[in-house]
Amino acid sequence: MKKSLFILAAVVLLSLLLLMAWLNQQPAGKSPATITPQAETPPSPERNLAQVLIANYPLQAGAFLRGQDLVWQTLPESSQVHLDAMFLYGFIDPAQLEGSLVTRNLVAGQILTVDDIIRPEQSHYLSSMMSPGMRAVTLALNPAAVSHGLLRPGNRVDIILASENESVNDAQGQAVPNRLSAEIVLENIKLLAIAAQLAGTEKIVVEPGSHQFEPVNVTFELTPDNAARLLLADRLGDISLVLRGREDLTMPRTAVPKIIWAQDVSENHHPNKQPGKGIRIFRGDTLSLSSSEQKAG
Repeated sequence: MKKSLFILAAVVLLSLLLLMAWLNQQPAGKSPATITPQAETPPSPERNLAQVLIANYPLQAGAFLRGQDLVWQTLPESSQVHLDAMFLYGFIDPAQLEGSLVTRNLVAGQILTVDDIIRPEQSHYLSSMMSPGMRAVTLALNPAAVSHGLLRPGNRVDIILASENESVNDAQGQAVPNRLSAEIVLENIKLLAIAAQLAGTEKIVVEPGSHQFEPVNVTFELTPDNAARLLLADRLGDISLVLRGREDLTMPRTAVPKIIWAQDVSENHHPNKQPGKGIRIFRGDTLSLSSSEQKAG
């Protein structure tokens, strides 16, 4: 009997020791009833790195940018690109790039870089607009000569010179009572800029102190020979610009007189239409008329 009690007490003591050892293995301050598994956190979406300007559709070299030509594109974080030469959202307004000149062909979706365009405020903008071998000449013309603001950069014009001949006779030796003449000195000339407006830009910047009656600076694109011809014509008389039609290049040219004299425009300035001023000569009973009176008669 005593032996059985001794065995039972040993089993209980062993059980208590095992229970204490198990409790000592649990984290401090937490009981098995308060431990709950952590919910699995869903993967976070990929973070955006930046937004850059891209071509909305194919753009050709030499074209002028418009607002609808560019759109913003988000770059993922995994993109291995350098942002130094790109136009980033928050740092540039696409409206500021309107009128910029595209320097190379761009495909739709291609990222725009600073090397792909030349902005109007850059010093080499105007020279980049010119065709190879051409020159730019700027003249100050009166507002009437440029149609009081109706002409636009990019238009093509004929250039007319109105001047006064120092001679009293025309090329055929005929008397010229009015020595004024007009002639077309250059044809089909492209206008690069008018005042502060350049080809490809829509906004006209009015310079401080400008007035509607003050001279207007007009820049022409010319061959070297025609540039010299235009500069000389500006010294000889008054220059006026005549706008050419859009389809004029595809139509056959009509013969235009090289020089038009005042007598060709108005009979009042034609020497043969002038009233005669003869002298009456009396010889006895006979009346003689001078040649000028005979013509007038």
